[in-house]
Amino acid sequence: MRQKIQIGIIIIIIILAFLTGIYAFTPQNKEVEMSGYTFEVPKSNAQVINKTTNYNTYTDTEHDINIKTWSCKDINDINGTTNASIEMETQLGENMGTNTTYKNITVLNKSGTYTYYETDTENSCIILITSKNIDTIEHIIKTIKKPKANTENPFNMTSDGLNITSTDNNTTSNNQTTTPKKTGNTKKKSDSKTIHVSGNPEANGEYKGVGEGIYRNTRTGKVYTEKGRGNLVRTPHLDYGPYLAE
Repeated sequence: MRQKIQIGIIIIIIILAFLTGIYAFTPQNKEVEMSGYTFEVPKSNAQVINKTTNYNTYTDTEHDINIKTWSCKDINDINGTTNASIEMETQLGENMGTNTTYKNITVLNKSGTYTYYETDTENSCIILITSKNIDTIEHIIKTIKKPKANTENPFNMTSDGLNITSTDNNTTSNNQTTTPKKTGNTKKKSDSKTIHVSGNPEANGEYKGVGEGIYRNTRTGKVYTEKGRGNLVRTPHLDYGPYLAE
């Protein structure tokens, strides 16, 4: 009888050890909220920093995760929006790489550093995630819950940038210059999508390299990304931050 009890105790200890081992090697996550988004990130001591009403950041050095989010909450948060534009474009520009598809998500890959960037024009929200662990990014993206749409949104966001319409009928773009708001039916002049150049884009001085495969037109200040030999694709969201015209 005593032997059976001892065997039973040993079996229980083995089972507990096995379950403890599984728990130890299973990634532990926590849910965070940033600018109306909620998603899961690895457990750590890192905390969300609410830099302004509209702009939040999250930096987890232990797991090498850098997240920035912007979401329209306060039209008067101009300084926060300016800082968000500069800092997010800087992070995106520094990690600009080639498109990589992984588990049905598209990220930029620059020498093993992965970046996910999304502009939610319906909700006027932006999310930017950078990490060397692509599985971590994939998990964050799969667990994202977006904020509810703001039907009275004063921000007019397009894939080309972010415009802020104030109560005095002026429009401020994300480079913080102010121009009178036009009335009536007007059409925005579109940038040329693709420009073909022969040889090195910097050869004749018209373009200046400002990043890996990224060039700025020295005359207009507009930024282009090289897609294939001699093909420069207009990239409006890189006009700001580190690629701002001199």
